[in-house]
Amino acid sequence: MLMMFSPKSTSLFIAISIVAVLHLQSATASTPPSEKVVHIYDWIQTNNSVQPPSPLKVHCHSKSQDAGTWTLEEKQEFEFHIQVGTTLFWCDFSWGFKAKSFPVYDANHDDFPNQTHHGWLVSERGFFFSAADDPGPDEFMFVYSWANDRSLKF
Repeated sequence: MLMMFSPKSTSLFIAISIVAVLHLQSATASTPPSEKVVHIYDWIQTNNSVQPPSPLKVHCHSKSQDAGTWTLEEKQEFEFHIQVGTTLFWCDFSWGFKAKSFPVYDANHDDFPNQTHHGWLVSERGFFFSAADDPGPDEFMFVYSWANDRSLKF
């Protein structure tokens, strides 16, 4: 049985379909992710003028979860996943005689709620942040220096 549709019903069907697709796309695009991926990138040059060669040590944790401790060399990186319900996640960084500790993710102050990735690039100058999925070196913004922090033991 062949069904015929009038031009009016066909136009109405197309219009309703377009509206439905646009609504689904906007609903999907504005839904925050259920987890965050935190990346730590070691860009400290082995031969630098700041101090003798030393690996970067990183320990990341929340009040209830320990993501572990890593030792990174130049151009190495690691990542860990955080459930969005986790309010605050800290990392302690140690590089030779320098140390720094700060929150790498704070749910109460998340300026990028629809971004999945939170990247931290560590260099001789300090710490740089990017919320891009796969950031290039120019996409990071300076946030913290190594200066004026306590000595960390881990």
